[in-house]
Amino acid sequence: MKNIFEILSPDFFKPLTSKCKTEYADCILLLFNSLKPEISYGVNREIVVKVLSEYFELDEEEMTFDDINYIQDARGKANGVISTLRTCGWLTYEQETNHEITVVLNEYAIPVIESLNKIVRDDEAEYQGIISQIHASLQNPDLYGKPYELVIKGVKENTERLISELKKLNASIKRHMEVEQCEAPDEAYDNVVTILQDVKSAFYRLDEIIEEIDRKHTKYMRNAVMRARFKLATGNNLEGKLSKILEGLAVEMNRGEAQDISNEVSTELKSLFSLFPQNSLSPESLKTIPVTEKNSVVDKVSTESHMSEEQRQLYKEALRMKNRNRFSRKNINEFVVQLLGERKKMSVEEIPVESRRDLIRIIYISIYAGNRSNNYSVKRSDKRVKIEGFEFPYFEIMKKD
Repeated sequence: MKNIFEILSPDFFKPLTSKCKTEYADCILLLFNSLKPEISYGVNREIVVKVLSEYFELDEEEMTFDDINYIQDARGKANGVISTLRTCGWLTYEQETNHEITVVLNEYAIPVIESLNKIVRDDEAEYQGIISQIHASLQNPDLYGKPYELVIKGVKENTERLISELKKLNASIKRHMEVEQCEAPDEAYDNVVTILQDVKSAFYRLDEIIEEIDRKHTKYMRNAVMRARFKLATGNNLEGKLSKILEGLAVEMNRGEAQDISNEVSTELKSLFSLFPQNSLSPESLKTIPVTEKNSVVDKVSTESHMSEEQRQLYKEALRMKNRNRFSRKNINEFVVQLLGERKKMSVEEIPVESRRDLIRIIYISIYAGNRSNNYSVKRSDKRVKIEGFEFPYFEIMKKD
């Protein structure tokens, strides 16, 4: 049996035992939940920095990295967390063809994070559903064509999962356990619709995930073949010695001005070079790629396109205005809080509408209502209302205590 630290980095659990363990745990789960909708557990580094920066925006406490660097701003903390998680083996970097950096969760970190996520969410297993899957696999004759892959393996995994969940229930039976339920019909309806949409979206993205796997598989196979060719061409085995002989012959034959040597070589040498399927010298075989170097005067850097300090401030202000006007969850939450004021609730019909943008904001108010971090929720009904010629479901905005 392998030791766990033969797979994990010795510092893997260091973030979860540090002084800032709460922040690290939140960031790990936030990163994991942000990556779940993607076709792989990887996303552009700037997106990760943005997600973690939003988390740290409300936290004004200093955060320590390496027991030396004390950082207070949100973006600095986000970069520090990413660097620490990378050093400790939770994630890694991949450089894409456009030179952008992608942050990818290491495969061994995913089951650990899933377990942490289950503990936080406190989900209850649906035992009857697991038993139904086992029964359906055993009773489906269409699966018997490949009994191990489609029947035995799945039944074994589901049986182990069932036994594990029952053991967990046995260990926690002393605690009061409640069945997942919701008293508000509208909220229950929204939750079920969300679950169905997530399942539907997952199947839609299945083809994209498979295509991404094929692309990476092809890339890594190509790299493996290139490494194998390099080792063969430089080794002391038979292939390496033949490669060195052919390389030496190619150098001698290319000393002249003529690049096409096919008319000057003997029949014996031609047959020797026919060891290569392409029957010619190329960068893929042994032909040396010429490298030329020359020194030239570097042009002076032009300063005409530089922005003045006034232009830079205007540009920053424009960016700030753009961020303030975005329909982000944070901006929508602040708008609702300001709109409610001291009131406990208000109807959707009371929201001021002066433009099409205001109508769009109403839609986002409804969409973001289910977020636990918001200071408001909505109470829906079957009634429909018309505002500025647009009809949509009526709801009331409720201030959270």
